[in-house]
Amino acid sequence: MGVVQSDAAIVADQSQLAGPNRDAVLTTAQWLVIGVSEGQLRGPGFVRLHHGVYTPASNPALDTLGLQARAAVVAVGGKAAVGGLTA
Repeated sequence: MGVVQSDAAIVADQSQLAGPNRDAVLTTAQWLVIGVSEGQLRGPGFVRLHHGVYTPASNPALDTLGLQARAAVVAVGGKAAVGGLTA
């Protein structure tokens, strides 16, 4: 599974998960590639959005429909699109 460049690039340096980088939505595999452990993903610093899809707990868009739609697209490997009111 490849890393989604747009989100993975903004969190390549794990120390930058605050500020503008806190809105990444990645799969477990993608987080592992950039150095985040499974233990960290299960900890208080991350929120599970879908099975195998996480975002930092500091993400300002938590609990929004837009973030859930984005996470759903990530969950299916980018082979989906959202439309209508969801988009």
